[in-house]
Amino acid sequence: MPGLIVMIIAGLGVVRVVRYLRPGFAVAVGLALAGTGYFIVMVTGQNASALSLTVAFAVLGLGIGAAETLSNDLIIAAVPPAKAGAASGVSETSYELGAVLGTAVLGSILTASYSSSIRIPAGLSTEQGDAASQTLGGAVAVARSAGEPLGTALLESARNAFDSGVVLTSGIGCILMVLAVGLALFTLRRERS
Repeated sequence: MPGLIVMIIAGLGVVRVVRYLRPGFAVAVGLALAGTGYFIVMVTGQNASALSLTVAFAVLGLGIGAAETLSNDLIIAAVPPAKAGAASGVSETSYELGAVLGTAVLGSILTASYSSSIRIPAGLSTEQGDAASQTLGGAVAVARSAGEPLGTALLESARNAFDSGVVLTSGIGCILMVLAVGLALFTLRRERS
């Protein structure tokens, strides 16, 4: 929720910022802030607190809100007024496709990392092991039914596996944002406010 609120505020506030900064630089700063959000999650990793995650999502929302608003504005401003509707549609479709594709790819990487990292304690059935290795929710359900001490051991392993997957995908997100910053600075270097 904090990320969404900050994203809306950033989207509204960045309009005033580009009166003083080049839009390409402002987009790059927004992307760098998004990368900083991913970096916070990556470095806090398994020791992440509710506060650090709230800060990470707020910083991520700040960056995405600013960069998305400006990129949409730049796309629409680049075409004749008669084509503004089509440009807006292409921009929105691209954003939605990127969000869904990014979620699917990073989610698949997280799932693969989780499945390869979880250690199923001896004493669980094959079916229980399969359910626990698929998702964190499956591991929690198996841990409840397994009882002590197997349930506790499984839950600890599942949490560590999930956390390592989150660290990996956050690192990938951070790298992608660094590349996006470079791309924005290069491709938008001639854009003026």
